[in-house]
Amino acid sequence: MKQSVLAFAAAPFFGTLFATPVISALFGDFRSWGLYCFFGMFLAYAAALLFGAPLYLVIRRLVKNIRLWHAALGGMVCSLPVIAIWLYPFESLYFQRSWQINLALALGTGLTSGAFFWAILWAPLKAPDRSIASKTN
Repeated sequence: MKQSVLAFAAAPFFGTLFATPVISALFGDFRSWGLYCFFGMFLAYAAALLFGAPLYLVIRRLVKNIRLWHAALGGMVCSLPVIAIWLYPFESLYFQRSWQINLALALGTGLTSGAFFWAILWAPLKAPDRSIASKTN
């Protein structure tokens, strides 16, 4: 239980922190990555709580062993409602220039947050036990 709460608290932070500078640099807008990171964290935590937690409970019932691709795809699915809200069609010049990077940021943040969620929650469970106590018994 504690580990899943830690995963839900840390994964959106690390996912946004990792995806934002990479995608900003790919689009040539590295100067604004701090602003994208700030808004991305706000939206990533909202998506994780509103959509990620129920999706995690459903996937956990359906799939016994959650793999990395399950978590990454789940993170991207959780970002779809955020994309729908974020990309609401405005008739402005800013929207016409920025919808591609906003789409890439939302999908990239969802993907990396899902991967970090898996790394925090499920990767330690799959790792072989290397403690001294297990070798003596």
